[in-house]
Amino acid sequence: MLYYTILEFSRAAQTTPRTIRFYIKKELLKSEYDKTRNITVLSEKEFITLQIIDLLKSAHFTLKEIKFILENNNFKERLTLQKNILLKQIAQNHAMLEMIEHIENSSEDSPQDYLKLYHHHLKDHHYKQQFLDTSPLDIRIRFHERYNTIKPEWFLWLFEQYQFNAHDCVLEVACGQGTLWRKNQKMIPPDISITLTDLSDKMIASCMDLLSFPQIKEVKTADVHHLPFPDNTFNIVIANHLFMYFNDLDHVLKEIARVLKPNGRLYASTISQYHNLELESLLKQFNARANMGQKQLTDQFSLENGEEKLSYYFKNIRQTKRQIPYLIDDPEMLSQYIYSTRWIGNIQEILDDRYNDFKSFVEKELLKHGCFKTTNYSGQFIATVKK
Repeated sequence: MLYYTILEFSRAAQTTPRTIRFYIKKELLKSEYDKTRNITVLSEKEFITLQIIDLLKSAHFTLKEIKFILENNNFKERLTLQKNILLKQIAQNHAMLEMIEHIENSSEDSPQDYLKLYHHHLKDHHYKQQFLDTSPLDIRIRFHERYNTIKPEWFLWLFEQYQFNAHDCVLEVACGQGTLWRKNQKMIPPDISITLTDLSDKMIASCMDLLSFPQIKEVKTADVHHLPFPDNTFNIVIANHLFMYFNDLDHVLKEIARVLKPNGRLYASTISQYHNLELESLLKQFNARANMGQKQLTDQFSLENGEEKLSYYFKNIRQTKRQIPYLIDDPEMLSQYIYSTRWIGNIQEILDDRYNDFKSFVEKELLKHGCFKTTNYSGQFIATVKK
């Protein structure tokens, strides 16, 4: 291995000897003492460390944070957290710009309304961002698959309730990775035609292999607010855990009703206002300000208020539901699951800088109690379009 004096190292790295000495003093770079030459030297591998330091500084990490990353070898994990912070800032900036543009084009002057408008745009951007990447949804699916102790599992339970007729045209909006159809591949009737849409290009890319299923005819990126289909196209529309995210739910329901044929059916799953309340209690033990945003979601669309929301465009509405206790024994999986919901409530704000602290807290709680109990309370609405 080659060794360099501080002067030689600084010249090769195109920086100053003062900077190198500073990083050595802060224990960011590791130096050695060469007894034969009576001088401080650095090994060639420290060039890589210096590059990492510069990269993290450009991403606005403090020297204290950089030292922690270097010592704990969690460079990738910390960069992912920084990415999420930047995405949140981007969402806030976009929401602010849209609010300002609205102000510029409006003759009204009500700051209170502008604040509401800002939060409206911010929520829309957070919804889009949480599904830009497939990994948060992957985490949540694995979590439910592990701790759902009642059979059939969720996607099979949903599928059992679908009623397909020969030659039905079926649309699933916000299809994610197409898990519903993967889990039930052998149960899909051979004579129906299925279209899958999602707002996220990454989700759609993960579904392209489903075109090998003979029933799945189309997989495309589409916004449920503006579905690219003519009126009266589909016999069935499926929307799983979607409606709770929209401020303008009425517009979304109207659009879904538009593409449904007369007597077409909607299958829409959602959660209860009592869903996983224990998780929020756990979070509040860690930080009293923590808010998973569940009330915000269930106020929009839940098992308790969904029938009323659907009734403007749908009839013959009925509800099925499941209440399943989860006994969670894996602190890593529980921590990841909670953080995967970071775009809702203030989870990102609370945990971004203290995620490792939170994992340690969860580990201690599980060690103390053996396991953590929470209740998965969700269900599905089945309704017929009013046409």
